[in-house]
Amino acid sequence: MHRLSRISWVLQDRGSRGLCLERVYRLLYDPELHLASYGKIYRNFGAMTRGATSETADGMSLAKIHQIIEALRHDRFEWTPVRRIYIPKKNGKLRPLGLPTWSDKLVQESIRVILEAYYEPQFSDHSFGFRPNRGCQSALTRIARTWTGTSWFIEGDISGCFDNIDHTVLLGILRDRIRDGRFVNLVAKLLRAGYLEEWSYKPTLSGSPQGGIVKARWARKRRMAKIPLELPNGRQITLSPGGQNVLVAKIIHEFCPRFVPGGQPVYVGDTESKHAFFDSQLLDQLGIRLDAHGKMPDIVVYHAVKNWLVLIEAVTSHGPVDSKRRDELKALFSGSKAPLVFVTAFLNRKAMMKYLNEISWETEVWVADAPSHMIHFNGERFLGPYDD
Repeated sequence: MHRLSRISWVLQDRGSRGLCLERVYRLLYDPELHLASYGKIYRNFGAMTRGATSETADGMSLAKIHQIIEALRHDRFEWTPVRRIYIPKKNGKLRPLGLPTWSDKLVQESIRVILEAYYEPQFSDHSFGFRPNRGCQSALTRIARTWTGTSWFIEGDISGCFDNIDHTVLLGILRDRIRDGRFVNLVAKLLRAGYLEEWSYKPTLSGSPQGGIVKARWARKRRMAKIPLELPNGRQITLSPGGQNVLVAKIIHEFCPRFVPGGQPVYVGDTESKHAFFDSQLLDQLGIRLDAHGKMPDIVVYHAVKNWLVLIEAVTSHGPVDSKRRDELKALFSGSKAPLVFVTAFLNRKAMMKYLNEISWETEVWVADAPSHMIHFNGERFLGPYDD
């Protein structure tokens, strides 16, 4: 097991230094890794519980491990749909539980060992869930020693966390640091393996069936990858990782202090949850009654000093403020007591070039890689509203 310890040290070292991983898939060819995985999970409650097949820990052997390795080596390994059952919760409701086959459990554990060694050094010291040598008791000990002046604690839970894990976002997080297509594709196939309920196959278009081994670590990594954001009013929020939210954060941190100093955020959109911040009271004060079916811009900021309402589109995949979108936004904010200013934001000039012919006149363009500059599209004034 000396070689396995060495590999684990290398993974931890690269993780602690924030370096990317390459050629990870070939680690799954190591019998020592799978033997260590077997030693970890064969004692678990449920090791003898069948999944969608009759296979259990009882039938494991070194020959079986070599068969799994050969299947992995030649891309013949296929995940089996988990068998879904329901177990009671304390509140009387039922929780879905997925039961993988034994071979799938073994490979999942091997994947978990690799991911844990790499990502563990990157997790926050304040995180205690699903981590080695940490748990409820260590969290309570930390609280007792450091939170001595606290009177109230509020417990929260993410509703349907494992059922709603976005596969695209999750795989994007892995691809960001793991530069090995075969390894990431193996994880992608696991996510899409589906489940059997009453022996009827159902696909998993999102989420991860509870009962697998690596699901909790993915969920925590996804939460840890969220983008922290402090609004101009001091409010702390988080944005889901990926998508246009990187650009949204740059708009708040770079654009607003330069071009809308002292601006009050009214709305900040989020790729996953639709909105991360929404000040309905300020909208009412501005006389705005939104259509529930209207498509909001990505960011809305009220410039109180000049009495402007600045509507900003963060463009990464959808289009800019073209003439059609400008008319849509004017209709959506038609009751506004503050005149409207339209801004299209891009991450870089290369992204902007794709949309130059579409951008509406009398609007502004801001590019994150040149944050102190603004591009004005025609009109008689720079950064200001126009009368219709």
